[in-house]
Amino acid sequence: MGGSTKTNTSNNNSSDDNNNSSFSSYSFSDSSIVDDKGRRVSSTTRSYEDSTGRLKAVQEREIGDKKMCKTLNRENQEDEGQQETFCLGGESAEEFEAMWQQTPFGEANNSNNNTLKEHGEQPEQGQHSHQKTEQKSQAPLQDTPMTV
Repeated sequence: MGGSTKTNTSNNNSSDDNNNSSFSSYSFSDSSIVDDKGRRVSSTTRSYEDSTGRLKAVQEREIGDKKMCKTLNRENQEDEGQQETFCLGGESAEEFEAMWQQTPFGEANNSNNNTLKEHGEQPEQGQHSHQKTEQKSQAPLQDTPMTV
């Protein structure tokens, strides 16, 4: 599998008030493979978050010419966020999810979850800093955990 991950973090500390610090973080991950049917299968995740709680996250998954995109936008930490899912290629999100489970990415995710369950551990639902949002938003990025 090919893949890349990039993370940028900026810290801005005011010289007037060191108690007020701000940050922003950007993460990018892209992985792709050609499956045994000759289709290109890829997963791309982008995420931006800052110290105000603003969050913008996008997950795109492709199987050949079919694509599903999930977005999450949150204005601040109190905001539950708005989630949107859409598919290109004529199928519903449920149909795409079923197809995704048959790809090497879906099979690897299922294998990892089964191994964790065998050892009495819970499968990870995503990055810990977004856990509150994922619980309220039904884990919008659960198939591609973003780690820093």
